[in-house]
Amino acid sequence: MHTDHEIFEELWQEFARVDTLRLVFKGLYADDTVEGLNRHASWLFSEIQRALGDTLLMQIARMADPDSNALTFRKLFNRLCVPAGPQRAKVEQQLRDLDDACEPIRTHRDKRIAHNEVKVALKSRELPTLLNQDITRALKAMQPLIDSFNELLGATKSSSIEVRSAVVEQAERVARHFNELASLPR
Repeated sequence: MHTDHEIFEELWQEFARVDTLRLVFKGLYADDTVEGLNRHASWLFSEIQRALGDTLLMQIARMADPDSNALTFRKLFNRLCVPAGPQRAKVEQQLRDLDDACEPIRTHRDKRIAHNEVKVALKSRELPTLLNQDITRALKAMQPLIDSFNELLGATKSSSIEVRSAVVEQAERVARHFNELASLPR
C-alpha cells in the first residue's frame, strides 16, 4: 500500500508534467507562430495541436475529478482524514474552487474528447471555447491545494511551477524556427 507522501509526490509530479505541457503548447501555438505553422503544414500542426490540447485537458480533468478512482486532489484529501476545523474547511473550499475552475475543462473532456457526443461531433451543439486562461485558472486552483498538502504532510513541494526545462526550450526553438519559415516565400 502506498503512503500519503508517495501519493502526494506522484500528484505533484503530474501537476509539474501538466504545467510543462501547457508551456510547450503555449510556446508552439503562440499567435505569432500559428501563421507559419498553418502556411507550411496546416493539417499536420492542427492535428498535433488538437492532440496536445486534448492530452492537456484530459490530464487536468483527471487530476480534478470529484468522483474518481484516479489519482486526484480529492482522493488524497479523503485519505488524510483531516479532522474538522479551520484546516479542513480551507482545503474543502480549495477543492470547491478547483471544481469550479475545472468545470469547463471537464465538460470538454466528457462531451468531446472521452465520449465524442454525437451533437458535439456533428456541430449541432457547440461547446464554449476553452481559452489558455481556462487552463491557467485550473492550474492556479491546484496551487493552494499543493501548499495545503505540503502543510498537512510536512512536505516541501513548490506550488509555483515555472518549469523551464529543456523540453520547453526546445518547443520555443521550434516555434522560432517556424516563425522564420513563415517569412519565406512559398
